[in-house]
Amino acid sequence: MGTNWFDLHLHSYFSDGRLSPEDLIRECKREGMKVVALTDHECIKGIPWAMSEGKRLRVKVIPGIEFSADLDGGEQHFLGLSIDYKAVELAEFIHDWEITKKQQIVQMVDGLRGLGFKINLNEVMIQSCGALNRAHIAYAVLGRPENVAVLEKSGVKTSSDFFLKFLKESSPVYVKRKMPQALEVVKLIKLLGGKAVWAHPF
Repeated sequence: MGTNWFDLHLHSYFSDGRLSPEDLIRECKREGMKVVALTDHECIKGIPWAMSEGKRLRVKVIPGIEFSADLDGGEQHFLGLSIDYKAVELAEFIHDWEITKKQQIVQMVDGLRGLGFKINLNEVMIQSCGALNRAHIAYAVLGRPENVAVLEKSGVKTSSDFFLKFLKESSPVYVKRKMPQALEVVKLIKLLGGKAVWAHPF
């Protein structure tokens, strides 16, 4: 194991991760990491928990967030690192765009039912402790035994398989979500005193 590892793009169960912020930091500690950033999708609820556990374990936790944004008509993701996560402007921004995420999820769930999957919105929502994301659809679908036959027929074994086949932009049930413009997101990150990073441009 390295002794100076870092990871500046981590998700907890407050977005599409599976671990609590505390468990995530404990796992980072076991991996020998010294500096990490919690960057949940459009959610900052886990930051205080992660920072508290980081302080206890002597792991530096950078407060962050990941935004979805429209760039030339396509979806891109931007990280905001070292942000003022308590800022009113951030809370207002998240609130304004949360409704578009839920609308997208509702329509995609309807599309999956049309393909024969047993799924409803409540089952998706209970997968989330914070921000609702497409990954929660995958967790909900794979969690229902009634979907096993359809999944096997589709060649899907994992939540990652399901996301790639059914939830990505090119998939049959994907619904485009209204998102803020990339420049708007970058300006907000700078307003919050943070550093903007293009999460995965390729």
